[in-house]
Amino acid sequence: MTDGFYAKKTMTKVSVIIPTYNRAATVLNAVKSALDQSYPHIEVIVVDDGSSDETADLLKEYSSHVTVLHQTNSGPSVARNHGARHASGDIFAFLDSDDVWMRDKIERQVALMDECGARMTCCVCNSLITNGIQCDDRESFGIAAIESEQERAVWKNPGEVLASRFLLFNQVAAIRRESFVKVGGYNPKMRLLEDHELALRLAALGGVWGIISMPLVRKYNDTRGIGVVCCENSLAHSKAQRVALASVLESGLVRDGQMRRQLKRRLRANAREVRHETMLANAGWANRSLGRLGCVWSRMGNFLARKRFPKALTEEISVTNRNRL
Repeated sequence: MTDGFYAKKTMTKVSVIIPTYNRAATVLNAVKSALDQSYPHIEVIVVDDGSSDETADLLKEYSSHVTVLHQTNSGPSVARNHGARHASGDIFAFLDSDDVWMRDKIERQVALMDECGARMTCCVCNSLITNGIQCDDRESFGIAAIESEQERAVWKNPGEVLASRFLLFNQVAAIRRESFVKVGGYNPKMRLLEDHELALRLAALGGVWGIISMPLVRKYNDTRGIGVVCCENSLAHSKAQRVALASVLESGLVRDGQMRRQLKRRLRANAREVRHETMLANAGWANRSLGRLGCVWSRMGNFLARKRFPKALTEEISVTNRNRL
């Protein structure tokens, strides 16, 4: 993309918000990837969530380039909301402090959102997920069974699709400020799957999303954050998912009947999963046996249900616009 396109118009300002907690080993890589974005009209806000390691000292090196905020340890949702309150951008983009962006991530997302206007409340891109030293990068779209025939497109049914599965969201999303404010930001009570819950509330607003099939984020799972640890604990993950789904249904934002039905269906399946996982964790052999059998049936049911999952409905934008990338 060229600077000439942006010179013809008032540039959309993007606020990059990076929450961090005891990530001295990785936070500067995240900050550098935000500062190195090819899109020039960016402010970077780092929220130190009460770190007790060298994080605060390291961030002083970038004090002339980023805004650093400090708070007592309150969790990632509170930290992100704190950063958003101090942000001045038209679009918010959140980056975890152990992950990095490709250089053109924001530029590509802003271009698509600018082309489509206010009807596009959010834009998500694909991500490469890396697990330690293993060379087994997976793509977040593939894990979520989200496909688009176009490299960049308008996504018409994000609510219906996201109600039936989880899509990595924090690192890959660009969100219009007014939409973020309208849904109330991140749920401050949630420390797990808070991004899934926010994505569902944003999707419930209606409108369309942008979707970019190219991986523009690299997520590192080897840093052992609370989300990664939770995903490895089936019971904890199922319980967190129940909280997220119930929160969205109780928010009053979901007006689309299909999305509501998908959420209720997923909540019923989740209740069975929690019951089976709880039995599996029980000390009694009988309960463990029943729980193991129930978990097998649940996995089989989820596998079959994937064939009935709603597909991502997308429409290709004009050839002229596509050539800008």
